[in-house]
Amino acid sequence: MKKLVLWGILAALLCALPARGETQSAICLQVVGETDLSEDQRYKLLVRAWAEELLSPLTADAPEDEALWQSLEAVLPRLQAYLNRRAEDAGRPANIRVCAGRFPYAAHALEGRTYPAGDYRAIRITIGGGQGHNWWGVLYQPPEPDTIYYSILVEWFLKLFQ
Repeated sequence: MKKLVLWGILAALLCALPARGETQSAICLQVVGETDLSEDQRYKLLVRAWAEELLSPLTADAPEDEALWQSLEAVLPRLQAYLNRRAEDAGRPANIRVCAGRFPYAAHALEGRTYPAGDYRAIRITIGGGQGHNWWGVLYQPPEPDTIYYSILVEWFLKLFQ
């Protein structure tokens, strides 16, 4: 009987899964290329760099994600104008659109952190018709909360002794 209880405890611990809800409070940046042509994909990365130039000071010492989100939404018209001006300076058409909202994203692993599939707040930059592949990154990630583990087996096991 003791072996059975020990195996049950071991199985419960091995099946424990970290809670995943907090990563969806990240604020993302997405840049969608005009086409999949290599020239357009290189340009997409240049547009991303321009956007990061303007947005980095806002995200560097962000106090908390809600205040940052409001700041980012307020700067969208300026960001769009800035990107289109830089595009014209580079000899490209001023056809860049910027919007903010909640968008669905597939699961991603980025810089040692896993972002589960879900809806994330994001700044989305679309070049031209936006028919190309996109670049996806994180502008702001709130500090990690303490990890909470959850397991149906642990819950069941604890109920045995209540």
